[in-house]
Amino acid sequence: MDGDAGMGVTASRRRRDDVGSAGKRVFRSLCTHLRRAEASSGSVGREVLGFPRIDLQLFAEEKTEPATPRKREEARRRGHVLRSREVTQAASLVAGLLVLGLVAGDIKAKVQGFAVRTWGSLDAFDLSFATVLWLTRELGYAVLVTVLPLLAVALVVSISSNILIGGLVFSGSQLGPDFSRLDPAAGLRRLFSGRSLFETVKALLKLLGISYVVWKGISSTIEIAPVMLAMDLWEGISVAVHRLFRSIIESGLVLSGLAFLDYYYQRKEFEAGLRMTKEELKEELKRSEGQPEAKARQRERQRLIARMRMLARVKKADVVVTNPEHCAAALKYDPERMAAPVLIAKGKGIMASRIKDEAYRHGIPVISNPPLAWMLYNTVEVGRAIPPELYKAVAEVLAYVYRTMNRMPKVI
Repeated sequence: MDGDAGMGVTASRRRRDDVGSAGKRVFRSLCTHLRRAEASSGSVGREVLGFPRIDLQLFAEEKTEPATPRKREEARRRGHVLRSREVTQAASLVAGLLVLGLVAGDIKAKVQGFAVRTWGSLDAFDLSFATVLWLTRELGYAVLVTVLPLLAVALVVSISSNILIGGLVFSGSQLGPDFSRLDPAAGLRRLFSGRSLFETVKALLKLLGISYVVWKGISSTIEIAPVMLAMDLWEGISVAVHRLFRSIIESGLVLSGLAFLDYYYQRKEFEAGLRMTKEELKEELKRSEGQPEAKARQRERQRLIARMRMLARVKKADVVVTNPEHCAAALKYDPERMAAPVLIAKGKGIMASRIKDEAYRHGIPVISNPPLAWMLYNTVEVGRAIPPELYKAVAEVLAYVYRTMNRMPKVI
C-alpha cells in the first residue's frame, strides 16, 4: 500500500512537470514569434496570431479626481483660467443700456442743439472748405460726447467681468507660438469635439435669436410707418429711437440667456480639464508633502525648535524634580493665575541633563524624587496642569522649596 501510494505521488509530480515544461515551450514559442513579427514590420503589427491589436490607451486611467490647489495655481500661471466671451458681451451690452437709459435725455438735448446749430443756419452758410470743416468738427464732437461714455462703460464692465469670472492674470505663455495647433490630426479632433459642437449650436442660437428680434422690430416699425410719416420730425425720431432701444434690450435678453448657458458649459469644461487621475493625485501629494527623508528632516527640526523653547522656559520654573540620572521635570506654580502647578519642561537622558544644567544656571532648586519625577514624565504633557493624584506629592516638594529657597540649588 505504501509503495503504491509513493508511485502515485511520483506519477502526479511527473505529470505536473510535463505540463510546466509544455507551458514554458509554448511561452518561448510565442515570444519568438512576437520578436520576429516586430523585426519584420518595426512593430507588432495590426494582428498577431490572428488577434487584432488593442490600443492600450483605451484602458488608461480616467481623470476623476478634482484638481488640487497646486495644480490650479500652475494653470493660472500658464494663463489657463475660466473665461466666457458671452458673459463679457452680455454684461457690456446690459451696462451700456443702463448708462444709455440714464443719459438719454442729455444725449437728446445735445443732438437737438447740434441740429439747431447746423441745420437751422445752413441757408446762411456758403459751402466753403471752412464751413465743411466746421460742420465736421461739430459732428465729431457730438458723436464723441454721445458714444464715448458708452464705450468707456462697456470697456470697464468687460474687464471687470473677466476679472470676476477668472481673476486677474498676467501671463506671457499665451503670447508664444503653439506649434501643436499645426498638427492636422489635432485640428480634426478639435473640429469634431464636443466644444466645437457646442460653439456651433451657440452660434446658431445667437443668430436665430438676434434675427428674430431684428425681424420683429422691423415688422412692427413698418406697420406704423404711415403714422410716423404724419408725425413731427422730432416726435418721429423719438418713436424710432424708442423702438430701436427696445430691440436692443430684447437682444440683450437673448445674449444674457446665452451667457448663462455658456458660463455653465465653460465652467464644466474648465473643471474637467483640470481633473487628475488617482496616480497624478498621489504624485501631487508627494510633491506637496515632500519625500520621506525631507519630512523626517523637517520633523527633526521641529523637535529641535520645541526642545529649545522648552529649555528657555526652565528659568521660569519654581522647582525641577529629578530622578538624578534618568529624567527631569520642571514645575511652575503661580497661585494667582493657576489652579494647580503646571509642567513647563520635561526630558530624559541628555535632555534631562540639559534641564538640570539650565536650572543650576538660573538658580532654580533641583529636587531628587525619582517616583514623582517618573510620574510627572509619564503622565503629564508639557504645558498641562498636574493631575489631582499628584497634588500631595508636588505640594510637599513645593513646601520644601519655599522653606529652603534662600539656599543654593543642589540635588538633594
